[in-house]
Amino acid sequence: MTTHDARYTPLLAVAAVALVLTVSVVEALPALARAGDELPRWFDSALSRGQALTASVLADLADPMFYGTASAGLLMLAGAAFAHAVRDMDVHWKGFAVACDSGLWAWMAASGILALLLSHLAWGWTRSADTPWQPLFVAFVSVTPAVVLMYGRGWKVALTAAVLGAGLTAPAAIAAAHLLTPLRIPGVAGFTAAMAVTAYLSFELCRRLPWLVLRANAHAIRPGPEASDTAAPPRPQTAVWMLRRVLADFTEAPFFGNEWAGAGLIAGAILAYLTTRPSEGLPSLFPQILGAQLAAGTLSVIVWRGRWRLHGWYPSFVPIVSVAPAAVVAFAAAPIPTGIAVVLGVLIAPPLAFRLGEHVPPHVHRFVGCVGAMAICTATIVPAIGLFL
Repeated sequence: MTTHDARYTPLLAVAAVALVLTVSVVEALPALARAGDELPRWFDSALSRGQALTASVLADLADPMFYGTASAGLLMLAGAAFAHAVRDMDVHWKGFAVACDSGLWAWMAASGILALLLSHLAWGWTRSADTPWQPLFVAFVSVTPAVVLMYGRGWKVALTAAVLGAGLTAPAAIAAAHLLTPLRIPGVAGFTAAMAVTAYLSFELCRRLPWLVLRANAHAIRPGPEASDTAAPPRPQTAVWMLRRVLADFTEAPFFGNEWAGAGLIAGAILAYLTTRPSEGLPSLFPQILGAQLAAGTLSVIVWRGRWRLHGWYPSFVPIVSVAPAAVVAFAAAPIPTGIAVVLGVLIAPPLAFRLGEHVPPHVHRFVGCVGAMAICTATIVPAIGLFL
């Protein structure tokens, strides 16, 4: 090629590209114009799908409490965000420290919501007309927040926690639900057993991942106000403290543990019930479920308030999210068997959860003991009572 030819080569290339673009524009724009009427419908469809996914994710936030409504999940999230925002303020109304007083609530929430989105993308196909609900919520209340609490802030931790929750816990819970249904064992037992097993496996994997570094004192229970000064005599909890603790226990499962979050959760669920006025299925049992949970939570705090004072933290919340609602569903809210199950759950589940949590290895979060106790108690107490009906 001569120097003269080489000088015109770039010009020819530019001309060729311009020609292709010109032809493409001339041919494509009229076609796009003819299809213009379809664009709004496509946009509306995409917007509807996005709104449906958002509503499903928000509902999943409240599923651990058997509520499953977007308003409950949204208001719980708002209450927890408020508690996190005021955690460093010297005010008496900020309530119990959110996210175990770790300062990691924002990372926990972000990782948990990401885990829910991944769960819907990966396992949403398991929902159908015959099976409209699946336990996709488990990623939000188990492995994901626990990994963040153990390994701290940062996107590497948050993404790892989300992938573990969506990739291990969600499919295990779905499988457990299908396996236990023919055995007439409450689904809660399967979900919580899946949480316990996959959490243990996840923490074994986490200790081998080079980008994760265990936080100092991550395994320790945070001391409460009554346990912070070992030299001072323990003070009895007041009635106000106990009521606050009951409200906070409603959000202990997702590691929030704060009254503002609990109030938002319950208010949102009540609002949804009054708005929709369901007459059949699980939503119609909401008043009985909430009543059983309030009874279980109040009795549990009263019975185990001394352990709260001694240890600074105690899993008094366990029967609220396991035996109590499972009994309402299993016995169709019949007062006598439901009441017996609530009492047995209060007396057995919290000490069992605490004992199991004491025996997990240092690199495993002690919530494994809580979900393990939920699985054991729900799988034994509710079916045992059912034998006498």
